[in-house]
Amino acid sequence: MHKIDFLKDLRQIVARKLDNMGYPSNPSEELQTVLMRYLNIMKRLPPVIKWKIEISQEIKEKKITTKIKDGLDMFIKSAQSGIDLKPYTSTHILNADYADGMLNDWGIFHFHLGTKTGNKGFIKRTDEVLFGIAKNVRGIL
Repeated sequence: MHKIDFLKDLRQIVARKLDNMGYPSNPSEELQTVLMRYLNIMKRLPPVIKWKIEISQEIKEKKITTKIKDGLDMFIKSAQSGIDLKPYTSTHILNADYADGMLNDWGIFHFHLGTKTGNKGFIKRTDEVLFGIAKNVRGIL
């Protein structure tokens, strides 16, 4: 007779999802640790959707360099087309345990506006960043 263990099954499901996303889990970690890591990553990864972009009046009126304008235009095109925005995020996304304070506290993503791909597939870092909010766009599991 097979004993049903829902918590063990849930841990395996979540660990498999993390592994498939490139965040290998440690088999000795408890469900709570694996689940917290998964929820953290799911919150920090921008959803792959066709974003509706609303540009603030401040950005419209601000003088920005051609380099940053090109990066902004490239980002907007990617976002509106439903292209994965992970390359524009912080490289901290590679650490499943990193706590992104701005995102956790206010739900605000920040994106870099480089125009070329750099280290590990990320857009080259810029001092200037774009802030964005994604609302009600995906479920967790």
